[in-house]
Amino acid sequence: MLGKKMDFSEIFNQKLKHWRISGRALAVASGRSETNISQIRNGVVSPSISDFQELIRICDDLKPGFASDYYSSLSPVAFSPEQFITHLDSSQLASLMSAIGQRIKDYGRDAQFLKAS
Repeated sequence: MLGKKMDFSEIFNQKLKHWRISGRALAVASGRSETNISQIRNGVVSPSISDFQELIRICDDLKPGFASDYYSSLSPVAFSPEQFITHLDSSQLASLMSAIGQRIKDYGRDAQFLKAS
C-alpha cells in the first residue's frame, strides 16, 4: 500500500467494515452512544489511547481476531510515527514517554541479564 497514509480512525473504520461490526453493536457493547462511535470512526473525536484500546478489545470480543488484524495493519506503511505523535494530547504524550522510558530501562536490565548468563 503505497498510496495515502491512513490514520488510526480510518484504519479502525476500515476494519469495522471488514469485520462487519456495526456502529450500533459497538455502541451497545461499549456503553457508548452511536453518535460517539460514529465520531470516532470518522475522526471527528479522538479517544484516549486507553479508551481506543478498550474499543479494540471489545471489537475482538465481538469478532475474535479483530485486534490482531487491526494491530497488524499499523505498519509504517499505514501511518507514520509523526502522525501518531501529532494526535496525542500532552497527557497522552507524557504517558507514551514514560512507557518508552520504562521499556528502555527494562531492555537495559534484560541485556545485563543476558550478558550474565
